[in-house]
Amino acid sequence: MNFPGRLWPDESAFKLRIPFERSFDRERTFAPEELWSTGSLDVDPSARTHPPWPSATRKGTRLRLLLGWEDNNVLVAAVQTQGLAPGVDLKLLRAVDERGRAVRTLGGGSDAAMSNGSMRHFCLVMPAGARRLALTFVLFKRERRTLEWVVKPVQR
Repeated sequence: MNFPGRLWPDESAFKLRIPFERSFDRERTFAPEELWSTGSLDVDPSARTHPPWPSATRKGTRLRLLLGWEDNNVLVAAVQTQGLAPGVDLKLLRAVDERGRAVRTLGGGSDAAMSNGSMRHFCLVMPAGARRLALTFVLFKRERRTLEWVVKPVQR
């Protein structure tokens, strides 16, 4: 391994610590019990009534989705959680409209504490003309593993 610049010449050894975390780039890296797909939801802003919002239980946590428009093209997806174990987190893995277009998110999701659980909010920038939305969430235990090595530099 090469390091740019110079290391301290009087040190006989260095300890390297490299942290590793789980990747969130694909659904296939998660077990089925960690995923919650809402199916296709009607999000037409001109609709006067909303269908019942979906709910599910994953890994002992009760999940309930609520949707509401913030402005013309920003939809807020709020997921209420009950029974979320310590160290377990909820992340929006994928959001697509009825044409398969990816829906962009603003930020990573904010938390709000409630007396009966907690609520995670995701702001979604909807593509023009989108009327339906499919969401996939992942409920996972956040784990970080660190590998350590002691290395002795070679003088050149």
